[in-house]
Order: sequence, then structure tokens, then C-alpha cells
Amino acid sequence: AWLSQYVGARSLGLGGAFVAMADDASATFWNPAGLSMLVPNELRFETARLFEDTSVSSFVFAVPGNRLPSFGLSVVTLRSGNFERTNAMNDPLGTFSEGETAYLFTMARNVNARLALGVSGKLIRQSVEDFSGTGYGLDVGGIFDVTPTLRVGVSVLNVARPGITLRDTKETYPTEFRAGFSLATLRGRGLLTAELDQAQGPGMRLRGGTEYWVQPSFALRVGMSDQQMGGGFGPDSIISLFPEV
Repeated sequence: AWLSQYVGARSLGLGGAFVAMADDASATFWNPAGLSMLVPNELRFETARLFEDTSVSSFVFAVPGNRLPSFGLSVVTLRSGNFERTNAMNDPLGTFSEGETAYLFTMARNVNARLALGVSGKLIRQSVEDFSGTGYGLDVGGIFDVTPTLRVGVSVLNVARPGITLRDTKETYPTEFRAGFSLATLRGRGLLTAELDQAQGPGMRLRGGTEYWVQPSFALRVGMSDQQMGGGFGPDSIISLFPEV
């Protein structure tokens, strides 16, 4: 869940309803087809402090395509704080930590003027104390412009499901389906977006958000995900009222 629920600043402000609006380098996480909408090269770095010294960081580099497909390279890392190690008598034996890192390579291509498709291959590595394991997976996605203002997006995460064995038991990432739309309003200054996610474990989740560009470089955002609200301002900055983590 740490990887499938990863959110950036703008997407969190929109309640996580980003599958049809993934028009920047963060599309590598939401919908790989979104890389086809890139205009300039893009380099992104984000980090967030969660709880008990846990943090998540991401690095994304994306290049728009011309004759070749658009491509992106992403690295996401989740790191815990230190946990106390004890024996059967509860005597302290030092500390240990847990970490997970995902490497994604994404390609996207416009099939025609209205349809784009994308695919992400990913390598995931997890380590706990002295144990570590590696898994491989695949995501696919598509974006279709129904009208100049209405866009629909669909993505399937873990079509090929990564499986990681740390010691004896193999843990497999679940497949997750996402579908949604985005509607431009107010001559491009406003945006309405909604998304429905379905995955094993969390079940079905509904997300929605709205965005209004006060100036070309400054926007206001409000979103909701499963009755958890968020909001933000600026091109990519965020204030989260009730974050999911």
C-alpha cells in the first residue's frame, strides 16, 4: 500500500483524484500514459515526514517524446525510524529499521490526437533487519480526450504483481484498478476531477477534487478521499488537513 497510495503535493490537494489529470512527471505513479502530455523536460524531488521518524521521498526525471515515446525514471523510498530489538526475555539488543525502495521506468506514446497509452516496469526492494528481497512488476494506463475539456483516464497497477520473500513467506502486491475523469471549466482556469479505485484489501475508494487558477502560476485546490479532506495552493505546494498517512 505504501507505493500504490503514494501522493504528491498537487494530487493530494485534489484528493488523490489524479488518474485522468496525470499531466506531469508524477504520472509514473498514477497513470503512465500521462507522460505523453509533458511539454518540457521535468525533474522533481519530494519528501514528506510521516510518523515515528518515518519518511517517504521520491525522485522523478521525465523527458517528453517527439518521434520517440516519452519516458520517465522514478525512485521512491520509504524509510522507518529505529525499532528496538529484544530477546525472549525482553532484554534490549539494539535497534533495527525497515526500508522499501521502488525503481520505475515508464514509457508513454500518443496513439492518435485523442488517445495515449503508457507502461511502467518496476523493481521493488524491501529490507527488514538482516533480511531483504526483490520483486518485479508492471503497470499500464490510458488517457482519452472525449472532448477538448473532458478527459477520462484508466490505469491498472501491478498487472504483473511484484512478489517479495524476506524469509520464508512470499508477499505479493495486489492488483489495483483506477478510473476517473477530469473536466476543465471557466475557460481553462477551473478543474473538476473524480476517481474510483478498486484494490484487494482497501476495497473501493472514491476520490474527488477541484482546482482554480487565480493566476497562471497560482492555484487553489480542495479535495476529498473517503471523507478525508485536503487542500492546497500554489502550482505544487500543499496544506493537508487530514492526510491519509
